[in-house]
Amino acid sequence: MTSRDTSQLQKKYVYLDHAATTPMDPDVFKVFTEYSINNFENPSSLHEMGKRARKSVENSRKIIASSLNIHPKGVIFTSSGTESDNLALQGIMRHRAKERPHLIVSQIEHPAIYNTAKYLEHEGFEVSYVPVTSEGFVELSVLESLIQENTQLISIHFVNNEIGTYQPIKEIGQLAKKNNIIFHSDAVQAFGKIPIDMQALNIDLLSLSGHKLYGPKGVGALCINSQKLTSEKFSNLATFLEPMLYGGLQENSLRPSTENVPAIIALGRAVENAEQNMNKWKEQGKKLQEVFISEVLTKIPYSYLNGNQEKRLYNNCNFRFDGVDGFDLLMLLDNQGIATSTGSACSSKSDKPSRVLTSLGLSPSDASGSIRLTLGKGTTAEDIQYTVAKMERALKQLRFATHFQ
Repeated sequence: MTSRDTSQLQKKYVYLDHAATTPMDPDVFKVFTEYSINNFENPSSLHEMGKRARKSVENSRKIIASSLNIHPKGVIFTSSGTESDNLALQGIMRHRAKERPHLIVSQIEHPAIYNTAKYLEHEGFEVSYVPVTSEGFVELSVLESLIQENTQLISIHFVNNEIGTYQPIKEIGQLAKKNNIIFHSDAVQAFGKIPIDMQALNIDLLSLSGHKLYGPKGVGALCINSQKLTSEKFSNLATFLEPMLYGGLQENSLRPSTENVPAIIALGRAVENAEQNMNKWKEQGKKLQEVFISEVLTKIPYSYLNGNQEKRLYNNCNFRFDGVDGFDLLMLLDNQGIATSTGSACSSKSDKPSRVLTSLGLSPSDASGSIRLTLGKGTTAEDIQYTVAKMERALKQLRFATHFQ
């Protein structure tokens, strides 16, 4: 082995991109592999082994429903948070197309919502985009001013995927309820990290994804608070939501195709783990986040925090730095074994500045000088100190190259 190979093996690796995806927990992976190899049966089959698979799927459905305080039959399994978002927005709007429905979303939604809204607008549906404050919050008075007689759906994410800010979800739910409007929330970043009670928050539809909470990729859910949406039986969920796919009767006829049993079971286990460890993860993450933000803003000149410092998810740190390009900083950190991002992983191939950050009022150059670092349950204080030291060095190098003073 050459000295170069040895140095590569010895290089420290710090993963600070948990908002993009998380590693699968060992016990979750164990369940996933067990149901991939030894319990692989189709849950729609009528034989005994098929019934066993069905029972396991329904158990995961109950786990997720319990965590959200809804009926289990309101949990519709999908392939991802993106599919769940599309099913919610397209499903509601297309089902009510004859009523010429109006949709409201925020300007800083995840691409799964924002680009779906743009697509629906292109198809002839009416869409309004709520502006946000300089810290990324939707103001209720502004949202209320956009409501029309034909407004059928409001979709506002629970936590922003780039800057981690919480939205006033309970108040938005109350506003939607008062105006008899369906309220959907993309909770992909929030679910599994903070408690969510769909009943108490007046959320009608909620999207979640497995790989954001130490579960597998390729599985998500659209969760429906049916008690609020319809007085009809659960078997008639499709009477208010148009499916995007057509085929069998799986998932209350809203998501035909054979269920991804291993991933669904693994998702259930990941949700159980999150429920049991939520307070511990929050306490640990909040302490590290506070240290991280303080160290960066204190030690690195011309550094700023994007978003609100208090009302943000405890694992999110989004910084901007004068005189540098965030992509160049990301690359230098990557060379030191530190994994970060410049924003949403779903938009990482775009050469445009972050839509989220420019919506806060940042100039394109300021937005381009930002990076997102998101902590996980395995992040340590040593990881934070290592990262801050490498960031200091990288920023000095970049600023020297551009003659920034």
